[in-house]
Amino acid sequence: MTYKKPSLTVDALVYRKVKNEIHVLVIRRSKKSLAFPGCLATCGGFIDYGEAPEVAVLRELVEETGLVGKEKVELVTVKGKPDRDPRGHTISIVYHVELEDNEQIPQAGDDAIEAFFINLLEILQGKHKLAFDHLEIYQEYYQFLLKKGLIEELL
Repeated sequence: MTYKKPSLTVDALVYRKVKNEIHVLVIRRSKKSLAFPGCLATCGGFIDYGEAPEVAVLRELVEETGLVGKEKVELVTVKGKPDRDPRGHTISIVYHVELEDNEQIPQAGDDAIEAFFINLLEILQGKHKLAFDHLEIYQEYYQFLLKKGLIEELL
């Protein structure tokens, strides 16, 4: 018997403090993308066959933004509603990633036409059009950062 299987992806969440603001890494999806063209999104992509998710998330971070993350990543959430991706059932493993060097400047690559840091508060307030369920992911990331004591209350 053959079973249909969902695709498996990873997402990298990265933050930095800029004065009194918390900024998070986003990419702008290519206009040619099959899902949410031109929208802002987390940095991520599909796991290659035989690749561990923790390795895939660091690879995707480099491919889409040029940023190098530390090997120790932390799980933030897993998203898997069957209709979250118009291309088909996709499960995303979402990680918090610390950068090797916080002064690195993102450079768009691969599927991203832009890569940059943006104020997390603006995202939480719905001021930007995000792909997939990424608003929910950033909301959970905000709670993760608060619980870890990495940031103070923004809202």
